[in-house]
Amino acid sequence: MDCFDDAKICGVSNHWDISDELVRRLPTLTTEQLVACFDDWDICGAGEGRASGWPISDEIARRGDPHDLLARFWKERKWTIRGGIEDVAYYFDTPEVTAFMGRVVTEHIKDGEDRYWPVNYLAKKCDERGLKELSTGRYRNQGSLQYETSVELFREVRLSSSDTLLG
Repeated sequence: MDCFDDAKICGVSNHWDISDELVRRLPTLTTEQLVACFDDWDICGAGEGRASGWPISDEIARRGDPHDLLARFWKERKWTIRGGIEDVAYYFDTPEVTAFMGRVVTEHIKDGEDRYWPVNYLAKKCDERGLKELSTGRYRNQGSLQYETSVELFREVRLSSSDTLLG
């Protein structure tokens, strides 16, 4: 981490090279340390987001079953950590995660992104709550490429409904 402040220490001044090295070290951290990184990127030297590709969530999800994190979500006071837990949950297609995402949307839990990822997760499953939320247009702030994938869900639902009618 000191390399970010003083390039002479590591002999590398390229911010991206330093970040890439820190991301490669994520597997050596405990899950608890990784979860703490959602709130303080200095712990891991890597942050979560579109630009970084969500390396912390990737690593936690790679470790398997998110049950303990889902339980922690409801007690967690920091919205940054709740948002990170949602990112991890998004990787899993299980009844437990589907119920979790539904509850997040229904209870309007603050996560820093207006519950976009739980809404999108539900919409991908043709869940009425997710589709209804996406139809409001309030998630346009996600960026055109990401929002495009959300809008596409309505086309998929319309096509599958037509297939059902044509039977």
